[in-house]
Amino acid sequence: AGKAAGLPVYALMGRARTACPAYYNSGGRTKEAVVEDSVKAVEMGFTAVKDHLTNGADENIEWFAAIRDAVGPQVTLLHDAVLSHYNYDEALRVGRALEDLRFLWLEEPLPDRDQQGLQRLCAALDIPVLAPETLMNDVDLSAQWLISGATDWLRGNARVGVTGLLKLAHLAQMHNARIELNGPGGLFGLVHAHMV
Repeated sequence: AGKAAGLPVYALMGRARTACPAYYNSGGRTKEAVVEDSVKAVEMGFTAVKDHLTNGADENIEWFAAIRDAVGPQVTLLHDAVLSHYNYDEALRVGRALEDLRFLWLEEPLPDRDQQGLQRLCAALDIPVLAPETLMNDVDLSAQWLISGATDWLRGNARVGVTGLLKLAHLAQMHNARIELNGPGGLFGLVHAHMV
């Protein structure tokens, strides 16, 4: 349709912006290395940094504070907890610490299939919980997790097709939620760039 109309796909979907926001995935094996990598990201011009810390709750909370101190209050920080394997009480403690440190979201704090645990966590926290990444290829399950309160915001990927992703985006909008696109999507990021 874009070729026939002589328009880019994003224009056919209803262009909303002229640029795509992006975050940097920080890394490192030590607190100092993660802090240094986060500072490097800000120096490169990124305004948002996401960690994938793999420690326990208490150590991660200490590292979150060090990252926030290093990058300052103006940088958006995000925590992806998928490799931390928190239980419910740890996820709740981490979520409250992230709220105090003004992180934007808490991603995958519990296994995506733990619908009841995620519902309890979403109800208890003010910080948005972002899920279900492992279920994001099933549009109907993703919709059910959002509708049931098992996630505050959705993960999505264009591997399910642009139509399914647009449906999830519209559903998220109706629930005053966001959808965050996972990975590059199709065509080395081009599809997700159009979607964003």
